[in-house]
Amino acid sequence: MMKLPLWLCAWLLALELVIILLLVPGGWTDHMIQQESALIKQQFGAQGSQWIEEQASKWFQSSMVDSGIYPGIRHAFLPRHKKTSTLKAWKILRTPGLPG
Repeated sequence: MMKLPLWLCAWLLALELVIILLLVPGGWTDHMIQQESALIKQQFGAQGSQWIEEQASKWFQSSMVDSGIYPGIRHAFLPRHKKTSTLKAWKILRTPGLPG
């Protein structure tokens, strides 16, 4: 069996992660989050549920936002407003039948 370089394995894993994130429907994800939240509230009560949400928020903040991963992902996948408005203006200027 042929050994794959580490960088190729990392790229394949990243590509697989992006494909999974794109294929999982947002409505289903929201439904599952609401369902799990209701189960947590039922099991641990309102105070326990609130504590779990606070901890999850702190962990997300420290591991994704503070480390720079989340802003980097947003910057990579979501175009900036200026870029999109420039692209829209360029498409309008280059539309057949319009002057310019």
